[in-house]
This record gives sequence, C-alpha cells and structure tokens, in this order.
Amino acid sequence: MTRLLPFSFTLMSVGYRELLVNHRSHHRHMATPLDAEYFQLRGSPLAGLLNAFSAPEQLWFRWIAEHGMDGALLRGTLIRLALILALIAAAGTSFLWYWVPARVAFGLSYLIFFYCLHRRGKAFGVYPLVLPRALARIARLLWGRDVVEATLHHDVHHAQPRIAARHLAEARPTVRESRQVAANRLPTG
Repeated sequence: MTRLLPFSFTLMSVGYRELLVNHRSHHRHMATPLDAEYFQLRGSPLAGLLNAFSAPEQLWFRWIAEHGMDGALLRGTLIRLALILALIAAAGTSFLWYWVPARVAFGLSYLIFFYCLHRRGKAFGVYPLVLPRALARIARLLWGRDVVEATLHHDVHHAQPRIAARHLAEARPTVRESRQVAANRLPTG
C-alpha cells in the first residue's frame, strides 16, 4: 500500500522506496547539493513555497534524472497514475473539491516540514517547532500524533533518526545531553 504514496496528489509521483532513499540522503547530506531534498530548502521563502507545492512532481523528475527509471518505479508510477485518473473519472468535477484542499494542505505541510524546520533566515540547520500547548493538542487531533511529534521535535529526529516519532519528546533531554557531551569532547591525537 505504501507504494501508492502520494498517488492522490499528482499524476507523477515516486513511491515509498524512492521517498525513503531521498529522506536518508537528506539525513546524510542535509542542506547540501547532495541532499535529495535540498531544492526545498534553498532560496527565498517564496521559492520554498513554490518548491513545496511542486515537490511531488519535482521528486519524480529529479529521481529519474539521477537514478533512471527501473521496472519497479515504472510499475508504481503507472499504478499511481491509473488510480488518480480513475479517481478523477469517477468523481468528475467534484474531484476538485477533494484535490484543491488536499494539495494546499500537502504543499503547506511540505513548506513547514522542509523549509521552515531547516531554515532560520539564510542559515540552514534543524530547528524545533514550538507551539502553544493548546494548538499542539488541536494539531494532534487533526494530523495525528506521529506527524505532529515528528514536526515539533524534528531536531531530535535528525539527531537520532531511529527513535519513533511518538518517543521524540521524551528523548529530547537525553539527545540534548549527548550532543552537549559530544560538543565538549576535545579532539584526541
């Protein structure tokens, strides 16, 4: 089922396998040209917004340019394409009532998750998102606990990517302590 992601937003999209490879590249080479998601981080806030809204298509074209089209990607692309075309055919013009809000929500989430969590002015980095407790509670109800926790504690996720999203908040003190210990270590020679 995850191979279908994000079929419902675009005619051309990569699947879970490609998204995972790109995400791991982002962790290894964050905010450098080797980062597969770098195109979403660089430039002005307007460029960040435009890249966020076109990210699914850009990821597909960028993947093909870098890795080529193999059988698995071709099959997945054709399945996702057939599904969205079937959805459009079945829904007719009412499809727009689903697609426009979904695409806006998706684009804004990419803007927040990529551009806003990795930029402060012109500086690149990984930053936590601090929300008032009531707003965080509402966000959890709307988007789910894991999505919100991964967003609020994105800096902890980057420091320890194997920690499940639901445990990031409780891991923050340990991760902070381990980063301080590492920063205080003197080089040995």
